[in-house]
Amino acid sequence: MRTPGRIGLLLGLLWLLGLAAGTASGAAPSWSPGATSTPAVVSMVDAMAVAAAFEQGAAIGKSPPRRAVPLGAAPPNARPWSVSPAMRAWARRHVPADGAPRERLARLRRALVARDGLRVISRDGRSDSAAEVFQARRADCVGFAYLLAGLARSLGLDARFVDARGAVPRGSTLVRPGLRLREGHVAVSVRDGARVWIADHAGLRRATDVDRPLGDDVAAALLASNRGARHLLAGRCDAARNALRAAVAAAPNHLPFRANLAAAERCR
Repeated sequence: MRTPGRIGLLLGLLWLLGLAAGTASGAAPSWSPGATSTPAVVSMVDAMAVAAAFEQGAAIGKSPPRRAVPLGAAPPNARPWSVSPAMRAWARRHVPADGAPRERLARLRRALVARDGLRVISRDGRSDSAAEVFQARRADCVGFAYLLAGLARSLGLDARFVDARGAVPRGSTLVRPGLRLREGHVAVSVRDGARVWIADHAGLRRATDVDRPLGDDVAAALLASNRGARHLLAGRCDAARNALRAAVAAAPNHLPFRANLAAAERCR
C-alpha cells in the first residue's frame, strides 16, 4: 500500500543503494518537517535518474553544459544521446545496414560490450552523455542507454527509452532519517513486428506489461535528476536544488522530478 502524500519514482540507471552506502560525502542533510513526517523518497536508477517522493515542486532554469570530449560533435545544448560522425562510422562498421530491428539492436549492443568491440564496462557512480561514455568506455544504465539509443537512431532504428520497471526490486530503503532511496532502471527498446524488445548492458529481452516508455524530454533530464539525487544523498543541498531545478525545467510535467525537487527544497 502506498503512503498518502508520496509519489513513487522509478527512473534511471545508477545503483543508488551502492552510491548511498559507499560514496556519499559531506555532512548529512536535514529536512524541515513540513506538513507530514513521511520520509522523502529519492528514486535513482542504475545509471540514470533520481527522484524524491514528495508532493510539492517548482520549476526553473537550465543545467550547465557538460564538459567537452574529443569525439563529441554536439553543441552544448544537444541531447545527451547525440553522437559524432566518428561514432556513427563506428556503429556502421559493426552493424549491417539491413536486417530485422531486433537483430540489428542486438548486434549493436554486443559490439558495445564485447571484448572485441568497444568493451563498455557497467559501473555505478555517475551518469554521462553518449559521447562521454564512448570515450571513457564506462557507463551506468543511463549513460549506456544514451549511447545505445543514439547509435541505434543513427543507424535508422526507431529506438525509444524505457523505464524498465521489471529490472529492479520495488520498494525503497531508508538511507538516513527523513530520506528513503528507491532504485530504477532505464533501457532502450525497438519494435520488431508485433513485439517490442528491450536492450541494456546486460542483454536483450522482450518487453513486459510493467515496462513503461519514457519520452525524450524526460530521458534527457535524467542527467540533471541523477546528479541532483547524488548531491542530495551527499548533503550538498544547494547543488541538489540547482540540478533538480534543471530537471524540472526540462520536463515540467514529470511528477518524479518535481517530487525530487520538493525534497531538495526542504534540505538544510
